[in-house]
Amino acid sequence: MRKTAKSDSTSRPKPTTIKIRRLDRRETTGDSNSTGS
Repeated sequence: MRKTAKSDSTSRPKPTTIKIRRLDRRETTGDSNSTGS
């Protein structure tokens, strides 16, 4: 149980962070382009 929980905890934050980073990058780029224009 401990090993599975640790694996899930480590695997969960990794994909979540990547997804958030991708969304942030896309949103930031759009905002920057809109504001820049």
